[in-house]
Amino acid sequence: MAGSQNGNYIITEVKKNLILAWGLPGQVREEYMPGKNRPMEHVVYIDGEVGPGIFYSECLWFFPPDMVHPGEIEKMAKIREMMKDKDVKVGPQPHIHPFDELFTFFGSNFDDPHDLGGEIEFWLEDEQFIFDKSCMVLIPAGMKHCPLEIRRIDRPIFHFSLGHSSTYAHSVIEGKGKYAGTDLSKYFVYQDKPGIKPPEWAQEIPKEVAYRVTYLDGEVIPGGNFY
Repeated sequence: MAGSQNGNYIITEVKKNLILAWGLPGQVREEYMPGKNRPMEHVVYIDGEVGPGIFYSECLWFFPPDMVHPGEIEKMAKIREMMKDKDVKVGPQPHIHPFDELFTFFGSNFDDPHDLGGEIEFWLEDEQFIFDKSCMVLIPAGMKHCPLEIRRIDRPIFHFSLGHSSTYAHSVIEGKGKYAGTDLSKYFVYQDKPGIKPPEWAQEIPKEVAYRVTYLDGEVIPGGNFY
């Protein structure tokens, strides 16, 4: 945390002893070694253990193979083989949360911010979605989601998730969640909200300075609980 008067509100580090949802059950994240990029590197992870009342959020980069250290690729291959031998699937398994959650994926092609620079397969309920554009995904409480698989990655992809909870709690489930059979495509947002006007106290920021890729609120997804 930043060492200032309001340091408790500025988080600059990953939560200690972080147990990953992406690897072997109970696997604790190893500290980052400069120059030894892994396929997935956390930047920040926060929850109620980091500070009272803090909501859960996870921020990380996915890196393409040509940016990953060869030793880390070899290590990941061994972990995948170990998981295969133990009949454990790679990555987050289908689960539900008792809180609303937001998933985001942003590409790093700054000539085209909507270009994801890869292709991701993501499941809501028992429906498969494949996308190659930067996007936000709203996951209401009780919606079954995952698995998630990066099918192709050409350049770094930034991902963050956050939830209306100070604890990352979930239940791994079989069968359907309560949103099965509904229109699930509406929970994906790929673009800015048209016609947005800045509040009276703010000025419109030129796109040459700041480019808004996606925008989500209760009008974009009716009933959505995130801005």
